[in-house]
Amino acid sequence: MRLSEFADTSRYNHFQSDIFAPPATDTGGIAQASWPMGLSHNRLGLNGAGWARQQNADNLPSAVELAGVDMRLSPNAYRELHWHQAGEWAYIFNGSVRVSTVNENGQTFVDDLNAGDLWFFPPGVPHSLQALDKGCEFLLIFDNGFFSEDNTSLLSEMFLRTPQVVLAKNFKMDVSALENTPKNQL
Repeated sequence: MRLSEFADTSRYNHFQSDIFAPPATDTGGIAQASWPMGLSHNRLGLNGAGWARQQNADNLPSAVELAGVDMRLSPNAYRELHWHQAGEWAYIFNGSVRVSTVNENGQTFVDDLNAGDLWFFPPGVPHSLQALDKGCEFLLIFDNGFFSEDNTSLLSEMFLRTPQVVLAKNFKMDVSALENTPKNQL
Protein backbone atom coordinates (compact mmCIF):
# COMPACT_ATOMS: atom_id res chain seq x y z
CA MET A 1 0.00 0.00 0.00
CA ARG A 2 1.37 3.42 -0.89
CA LEU A 3 0.67 6.49 1.23
CA SER A 4 -0.07 8.50 -1.91
CA GLU A 5 -3.01 6.18 -2.65
CA PHE A 6 -5.01 7.42 0.31
CA ALA A 7 -3.55 10.77 1.36
CA ASP A 8 -2.48 14.00 -0.28
CA THR A 9 0.96 14.58 1.25
CA SER A 10 1.76 17.77 -0.73
CA ARG A 11 0.50 20.00 2.07
CA TYR A 12 3.28 18.72 4.37
CA ASN A 13 6.10 19.79 2.06
CA HIS A 14 6.51 23.32 3.41
CA PHE A 15 8.03 24.86 6.51
CA GLN A 16 5.87 26.89 8.90
CA SER A 17 8.36 29.33 10.39
CA ASP A 18 5.75 31.14 12.50
CA ILE A 19 5.51 28.22 14.94
CA PHE A 20 9.04 29.03 16.18
CA ALA A 21 8.57 32.80 16.44
CA PRO A 22 5.19 33.18 18.15
CA PRO A 23 3.35 36.51 18.08
CA ALA A 24 3.89 38.88 21.03
CA THR A 25 0.40 38.08 22.30
CA ASP A 26 1.30 34.40 22.84
CA THR A 27 1.50 33.67 26.57
CA GLY A 28 2.58 30.05 26.10
CA GLY A 29 -0.79 28.58 27.03
CA ILE A 30 -1.11 26.42 23.91
CA ALA A 31 1.10 23.38 23.44
CA GLN A 32 3.41 23.25 20.43
CA ALA A 33 1.48 21.70 17.53
CA SER A 34 4.32 20.59 15.25
CA TRP A 35 8.06 20.01 15.18
CA PRO A 36 10.29 19.56 12.11
CA MET A 37 12.47 16.44 12.27
CA GLY A 38 15.41 18.54 11.07
CA LEU A 39 15.58 20.14 14.54
CA SER A 40 15.63 16.81 16.37
CA HIS A 41 18.90 15.29 17.60
CA ASN A 42 20.62 13.27 14.88
CA ARG A 43 22.19 10.06 16.22
CA LEU A 44 24.85 8.61 13.91
CA GLY A 45 25.15 4.85 13.41
CA LEU A 46 28.38 2.90 13.82
CA ASN A 47 30.97 3.14 11.04
CA GLY A 48 28.80 5.27 8.73
CA ALA A 49 25.87 2.82 8.81
CA GLY A 50 23.34 5.67 8.77
CA TRP A 51 21.53 7.98 11.18
CA ALA A 52 18.29 8.42 13.12
CA ARG A 53 16.41 11.55 14.19
CA GLN A 54 13.87 11.04 16.95
CA GLN A 55 10.88 13.14 17.93
CA ASN A 56 8.79 12.33 20.98
CA ALA A 57 6.97 14.07 23.82
CA ASP A 58 10.33 15.48 24.98
CA ASN A 59 10.36 17.71 21.84
CA LEU A 60 6.63 18.07 21.41
CA PRO A 61 4.88 17.76 24.80
CA SER A 62 1.42 17.44 23.26
CA ALA A 63 2.50 14.27 21.36
CA VAL A 64 1.75 11.78 24.13
CA GLU A 65 0.27 9.13 21.84
CA LEU A 66 2.81 9.07 18.97
CA ALA A 67 6.57 9.32 18.55
CA GLY A 68 8.52 9.35 15.31
CA VAL A 69 11.98 8.44 14.06
CA ASP A 70 13.35 9.46 10.67
CA MET A 71 16.00 6.80 9.91
CA ARG A 72 18.51 6.42 7.11
CA LEU A 73 20.43 3.18 6.52
CA SER A 74 23.47 3.33 4.24
CA PRO A 75 23.77 0.77 1.41
CA ASN A 76 23.80 -2.77 2.86
CA ALA A 77 23.71 -1.47 6.46
CA TYR A 78 21.97 -3.78 8.92
CA ARG A 79 19.77 -2.98 11.94
CA GLU A 80 20.19 -6.06 14.08
CA LEU A 81 17.32 -8.11 15.44
CA HIS A 82 15.50 -5.94 17.99
CA TRP A 83 12.07 -5.26 19.48
CA HIS A 84 10.19 -2.44 21.17
CA GLN A 85 7.53 -2.05 23.85
CA ALA A 86 5.51 0.06 21.39
CA GLY A 87 3.96 -0.88 18.05
CA GLU A 88 6.03 0.25 15.04
CA TRP A 89 4.64 1.50 11.72
CA ALA A 90 6.94 2.62 8.91
CA TYR A 91 6.70 4.43 5.57
CA ILE A 92 9.66 4.14 3.17
CA PHE A 93 10.63 7.48 1.61
CA ASN A 94 13.31 6.17 -0.74
CA GLY A 95 15.48 3.14 -1.48
CA SER A 96 14.84 -0.48 -0.60
CA VAL A 97 15.02 -2.46 2.64
CA ARG A 98 14.76 -6.14 3.58
CA VAL A 99 12.57 -6.68 6.64
CA SER A 100 12.77 -9.90 8.65
CA THR A 101 10.72 -10.98 11.64
CA VAL A 102 10.01 -14.02 13.76
CA ASN A 103 6.83 -14.65 15.74
CA GLU A 104 6.28 -16.40 19.08
CA ASN A 105 5.87 -19.73 17.25
CA GLY A 106 9.29 -19.46 15.61
CA GLN A 107 7.84 -18.73 12.16
CA THR A 108 9.91 -16.31 10.11
CA PHE A 109 8.98 -13.77 7.47
CA VAL A 110 11.32 -11.96 5.06
CA ASP A 111 10.36 -9.44 2.37
CA ASP A 112 12.01 -6.69 0.33
CA LEU A 113 10.17 -3.35 0.46
CA ASN A 114 10.61 -0.22 -1.66
CA ALA A 115 9.81 3.50 -1.60
CA GLY A 116 6.12 4.02 -0.83
CA ASP A 117 5.69 0.69 1.01
CA LEU A 118 4.59 0.35 4.65
CA TRP A 119 5.24 -2.13 7.45
CA PHE A 120 3.91 -2.77 10.94
CA PHE A 121 5.39 -4.73 13.85
CA PRO A 122 3.28 -5.19 17.01
CA PRO A 123 4.91 -4.50 20.39
CA GLY A 124 7.47 -7.14 21.40
CA VAL A 125 7.83 -8.73 17.94
CA PRO A 126 11.53 -9.16 17.02
CA HIS A 127 12.51 -7.75 13.63
CA SER A 128 15.59 -6.69 11.69
CA LEU A 129 16.18 -4.33 8.79
CA GLN A 130 18.82 -4.38 6.07
CA ALA A 131 19.19 -1.64 3.47
CA LEU A 132 19.70 -2.96 -0.03
CA ASP A 133 22.28 -1.74 -2.55
CA LYS A 134 21.28 1.97 -2.63
CA GLY A 135 20.38 2.39 1.05
CA CYS A 136 17.02 3.66 2.28
CA GLU A 137 15.28 6.28 4.39
CA PHE A 138 12.03 5.69 6.24
CA LEU A 139 9.77 7.23 8.87
CA LEU A 140 8.98 5.10 11.92
CA ILE A 141 5.87 5.89 13.97
CA PHE A 142 5.42 4.41 17.46
CA ASP A 143 2.13 4.29 19.38
CA ASN A 144 3.66 5.80 22.53
CA GLY A 145 4.68 9.46 22.64
CA PHE A 146 7.40 8.70 25.20
CA PHE A 147 9.06 6.04 23.00
CA SER A 148 12.85 6.41 22.73
CA GLU A 149 15.21 4.65 20.33
CA ASP A 150 17.60 4.46 23.29
CA ASN A 151 15.27 1.90 24.91
CA THR A 152 15.18 -0.49 21.94
CA SER A 153 15.91 -4.07 23.01
CA LEU A 154 18.77 -5.53 20.96
CA LEU A 155 19.47 -9.24 20.53
CA SER A 156 23.21 -8.69 21.12
CA GLU A 157 22.48 -6.94 24.44
CA MET A 158 20.22 -9.80 25.51
CA PHE A 159 23.04 -12.26 24.80
CA LEU A 160 25.54 -10.11 26.75
CA ARG A 161 23.30 -9.89 29.83
CA THR A 162 21.80 -13.39 29.95
CA PRO A 163 23.81 -16.25 31.47
CA GLN A 164 24.92 -18.73 28.80
CA VAL A 165 23.35 -21.62 30.70
CA VAL A 166 19.96 -19.86 30.43
CA LEU A 167 20.44 -19.14 26.71
CA ALA A 168 21.45 -22.75 26.06
CA LYS A 169 18.36 -24.05 27.85
CA ASN A 170 16.13 -21.60 25.96
CA PHE A 171 17.54 -22.58 22.55
CA LYS A 172 17.71 -26.29 23.50
CA MET A 173 21.43 -26.55 22.84
CA ASP A 174 24.61 -27.43 24.69
CA VAL A 175 26.16 -24.47 26.50
CA SER A 176 29.48 -25.18 24.71
CA ALA A 177 27.85 -23.92 21.46
CA LEU A 178 27.83 -20.42 22.99
CA GLU A 179 31.49 -20.30 24.05
CA ASN A 180 32.54 -18.06 21.13
CA THR A 181 29.78 -15.49 21.62
CA PRO A 182 31.37 -11.99 21.60
CA LYS A 183 31.45 -10.53 25.11
CA ASN A 184 31.59 -6.79 24.44
CA GLN A 185 30.21 -5.81 21.04
CA LEU A 186 27.03 -5.60 19.00
